[in-house]
Parts: sequence; structure tokens; C-alpha cells
Amino acid sequence: MIGREAELDRIDAFLSGSVRSGRPLLLLGDAGVGKTALLATAADRAAGRGMRVLAATGVEYRARLSYGGLVQLLGSVTAGQPSVVLGSALTAVQGRGAGPAPHHDAVAEGLLSVLRQLSDRGPVLLAVDDVQWLDPAGAEVLGQVARRLDGTGELRVLRRAAAGRCSLTPRGPPNAPS
Repeated sequence: MIGREAELDRIDAFLSGSVRSGRPLLLLGDAGVGKTALLATAADRAAGRGMRVLAATGVEYRARLSYGGLVQLLGSVTAGQPSVVLGSALTAVQGRGAGPAPHHDAVAEGLLSVLRQLSDRGPVLLAVDDVQWLDPAGAEVLGQVARRLDGTGELRVLRRAAAGRCSLTPRGPPNAPS
């Protein structure tokens, strides 16, 4: 990436420190400035360091589908780690369970359990692009998970959002290349 050395240095520092701190990184900026490319580079660099990368992308036309972003994240989990136990709430989110839709708190607990299972096997990076287009239920769950994991060292969370609508930002970003 030409001309993005400062942002790439911040991403490298984030990836180096995230194994200890579990802190989030929020990439902000106007449309078309290369946030998605930076996120992809961060994911590639994380994978190169041996981190498991779970990715999802919010898409405007899918914003009404409950838990669409979580289904993306979970698809890569179940494909690569068949021994990971999803639990009833996440199974229902994927459309494979019977009964009523689970409450957001149960889904968040289920996702935390899966992420802890994965992080017991090695570092994990969540890379979520265009969070402003995630469905409200999925954004709520990812927000709960991000707040509970921030600073634990259990999980590395990288998230990216356009300025404006974003329910994943519980407070100001610790490092925000723009």
C-alpha cells in the first residue's frame, strides 16, 4: 500500500500489542479513502502472524436480516474448526435450531464461548467491515462482545466503521488511522 506507511505502522503495533491487551482498533474515514484495503491488509498480516481471522462485512441490502454478520463469522468458524461447540443460541442464529429466536444476551454469551474456545487454540482477530450496515441484532451482539473482551488479552478485535452510524463504538477508539 503506497502512502499508507503511518497507518500500516499503527496496524502492526496494534497486532503486536493486541496479543497482550485484546484491544479494539477502529478505522475511520470518509468513503473511498481505503479503509477496506487497510482492513484486508491487517487481516493478511494477522494471518501471517498465525492469528485465526474471522471476517464479516455488513452490506446495506442485508441490514434487515437478523444476525447476518454473525452468520458470516460463524461460517468460517464451523468450516475450519468442526470441534467448536456453538451452543443452542448460535445454532438458532444459523437457522439450524428449533424454537423461538434467542435473546441478544444468549447470542452474545454463545459467541463469547466460541471465541474463547478458539482463543484457547491461538490468537483470534475479528475483522468486521462496514459495521454501519450490520443488522441491528448482530451489531448489538458484536458490541456486547467487543465491550466484554476489550483489555482481556483473550481476543483481538479489529473493527472498521464509517463515521456516523455505528453501534460498535462504546467509547472513543484507542487507535484510529483515518
